[in-house]
Amino acid sequence: MSAYSKQQLVQEGQYTFPYHFIPQDVKGAWTVSTHLWWGYEYLAILQTITDLVVDLRPGNVLDFGCGDGRLIYELYKKGIPEISGIDFSERALVFSQSMGQYDDRVKFFTDLGKIQGQQFDIAIAMEVIEHIPPEQTKSIITGIHSILGDEGTFIISVPTKNIPVNRKHYRHFTVHELEQEVAGLFLIDRVYFVHKIGTFCNILRRAVVNKFLIPLWLPWLKLTTTLYKRFVMEAQEYNGAHLIAVLRKAEKGS
Repeated sequence: MSAYSKQQLVQEGQYTFPYHFIPQDVKGAWTVSTHLWWGYEYLAILQTITDLVVDLRPGNVLDFGCGDGRLIYELYKKGIPEISGIDFSERALVFSQSMGQYDDRVKFFTDLGKIQGQQFDIAIAMEVIEHIPPEQTKSIITGIHSILGDEGTFIISVPTKNIPVNRKHYRHFTVHELEQEVAGLFLIDRVYFVHKIGTFCNILRRAVVNKFLIPLWLPWLKLTTTLYKRFVMEAQEYNGAHLIAVLRKAEKGS
């Protein structure tokens, strides 16, 4: 088919995710909506990292542990010239390829060994390091170091020890512990803390997601978004749920 009709373009625009999977039969009850109770938390990390990448104006970016491709999708929309994603999960990579619009400027791989010899301006590990067994972390970081250019930037986000360790995670981090993991390879330039833990955070979360209803009224959601960004999104070391570190390569011998 050489061109999409108007109707086909509308349909194509709706396939940003498989929305037909939203309605479900759950033990005889039909549900027609879904939610992530940690959605604002995730968006805070996603927006912070996306803004950092765009400000750096890279020619190419590696998303290590790209999962279902949400970060790739955001970077694609921002016009990043070349994006590569790595994930061991072939199922996740199928989603990622879809989110990357099957565009030639977006490529996918199953491990770091497949891109050795390439050089990247930025590598990102967004909420990934906590999923790696501690004994394997250093070798992964070494591999990322090898594919970054001399002036390359490595952006890491991880959960902090201010929140309990998720059953999918091996551990959470302090800044000092992250420094130890990257020692000899990277130096931390900047650190940001996101998602301020506390009572107001919990109130906002319940105002958006609870077991009784999920508000869809746009003015209400704009209000909760504004309140979140003003009072919860930016945090400090002692109350942040996640830390985002911007790293540069360490000089040899440092």
